[in-house]
Amino acid sequence: MPSHAPSDARRPEKDRRAAPGTAPALSRLKGALGRPIGLERRDGGLHVVLVDRRRRPSHPLADLCAELGARVLDHQDSAGTPSMNDLVGVHDALERRGWDGVAPLSAGTLKRALLQAELLTAQDTTPTLSALVDKLRMLHAAAEARDDRLTRRTTAISEHADISESTHEEFEAASRVWSESTPVLAPGQTPDPTRRD
Repeated sequence: MPSHAPSDARRPEKDRRAAPGTAPALSRLKGALGRPIGLERRDGGLHVVLVDRRRRPSHPLADLCAELGARVLDHQDSAGTPSMNDLVGVHDALERRGWDGVAPLSAGTLKRALLQAELLTAQDTTPTLSALVDKLRMLHAAAEARDDRLTRRTTAISEHADISESTHEEFEAASRVWSESTPVLAPGQTPDPTRRD
């Protein structure tokens, strides 16, 4: 009679708690593909990421908005405190479009929001609020530079412009003279700057 292994003999079970490096590549790939997919905002754009089921994904911008909203509400509930309308505007822009929504705000709005954020951090500072103040400082400096460039450009244009008042008849006459002196170009044709008519 052939000898068979006893039926109650068991094979050693595979330890599923083994270190991830010991699992075969196919198992690791299967585990990665079986995980849920999420979006993260990084470097001004959205990135697709694999989410670990065991922990909640960290969203620094969402955490910032939650803390900022709570702190502004607490501050405005206090009697006799100044309004934080500009910081509320920054909060709303952050929730809607992230930092890309805050960057186009005017220098004046960013300056007032920065002062309001500094007031909140003076009362009780956290790493999140400190990061907000630093980012608002950078955005305020960029907005001031942007406004200065726009002011210089507008001033340069207004210095070279010849503005005068005229009647409707004078305007019509000047318009006729201009249209007669301008060559008619075919579609797609560009004027020749060296040609003198």
